[in-house]
Amino acid sequence: MEILKIVIPKWNIAEITGYDPMTAFWQDFSMADKFGNEAIADTYRKVKAEWKDNYKHWTELCLVLNHKIWQWHERDNQKATLYDRRMARRAAGVLLSNNGLKQSVGRCEVSPL
Repeated sequence: MEILKIVIPKWNIAEITGYDPMTAFWQDFSMADKFGNEAIADTYRKVKAEWKDNYKHWTELCLVLNHKIWQWHERDNQKATLYDRRMARRAAGVLLSNNGLKQSVGRCEVSPL
């Protein structure tokens, strides 16, 4: 039996901004990266189903997705596009379309590639 070793890149958000993540979204998506685009999309669907009503988690999801776009934009455009068009923009839309979340968070910016 072959052992699968997954190395998760460090998300240095705390060093950059002082924000300490409250979820394992970075780790979840980093593991999904190793299994391909369908695993990434499946991870997003699971996160969305579980956390779509929690504005703090949803805001952190926006941060993770934007960092994933940045992580992949020069190395794997297909992954970057998946994170950008299929997930980050939709996640921002969920934040902005929910009145309760909109009042609490304001805006979730999605950086272009």
